[in-house]
Amino acid sequence: MGFEPTTSWTTTRRSNQLSYSHHLAGQLSTGRTALGSLYTRVPGAVKRRIAGARRARSARIGTEAWITAGEPGEMARALPLSDETVARDRADSVVRLEAVFEEAWIERLLAGFGEVVERPGPLSRVYADERDGAGQYFLFDMVNWTRIEAFRAFLAEAPAAAIAGQLMGANQARLLHDTIFFRARGTQAPSPFHQDMPYWPVKGRQACSIWMPLVPVAKQSALAFVPGSHRWEKDFARPKFSASDPHDLKSEAESYAALPPVEANQSRYGVVSWDMAPGDCVVFDAMVLHGGSGRLAPDRELRVFATNWIGDDVRASVRPGGVDPDFYSVFAHYGLREGDPLDCPAFPLLWSRS
Repeated sequence: MGFEPTTSWTTTRRSNQLSYSHHLAGQLSTGRTALGSLYTRVPGAVKRRIAGARRARSARIGTEAWITAGEPGEMARALPLSDETVARDRADSVVRLEAVFEEAWIERLLAGFGEVVERPGPLSRVYADERDGAGQYFLFDMVNWTRIEAFRAFLAEAPAAAIAGQLMGANQARLLHDTIFFRARGTQAPSPFHQDMPYWPVKGRQACSIWMPLVPVAKQSALAFVPGSHRWEKDFARPKFSASDPHDLKSEAESYAALPPVEANQSRYGVVSWDMAPGDCVVFDAMVLHGGSGRLAPDRELRVFATNWIGDDVRASVRPGGVDPDFYSVFAHYGLREGDPLDCPAFPLLWSRS
């Protein structure tokens, strides 16, 4: 089965994505590398930039941007993990790692993060505008490694890929995509509990995410997890992150299980979270239920750089109701079919056990 460029897309989502490759190719070809300001509050001008990025969609997704981007660099360096760490991850599929990323990487990622906040990409979304009061703001953006040099350098040289590969038990680790989460000071916009895998256009067991705060985060504001929930062997329904989110993924009742009431029964489900510092991260299986981050103190903002990884057994797949991000046009461009490995420049191989 092949992939059509517009498979399972709503009109709104398709219009947002169609000029994606054209936009990124333009950013790369002009060599724009100026670093953006690190905002503590996001001005209205940024919202206008996002709105502008969502207009004038014309090019098809998946061609010149990925070809221009190519591989981000050499294999990421290894970071040996202790047997205890690996065993803990095998049991719960959630593990916190402390001080694994050097301060220099945090500084570079913060600079790249500032670029995205100042110039969000066409996949960006503002989640908190209607949910929160004046001055509260939640920006989400994906797949910026093709245009942000600091992100490419981190992915190619820092040990994130090696960490993901080892904890997945894989022989190789490929990047699926990167994500940034920015919540302004005091924002009250927690994420609903969800799994990552049902949103992705892939199937397989070797898939994980790395959640990496770039600023200090208190336990009550950090991402929370249901340890061991990957063993429930269910694809749960995919909630919207905001009532104003235009990127709705329809969850067919016959395809996805009803979400358990984790938010209201956290002690029953054994929910865990931690105080975290820049340099720490949480690595978790893509089938683990997680959510809840974003309840910020009045003087605290939250800047998170997250990466999603796939291993050897992951294959391209069509999912009922669409996927996020929608890579089906990228699959079509590279000739990927249902059941194929994601062996192409759009999903760079960044770590190998050999």
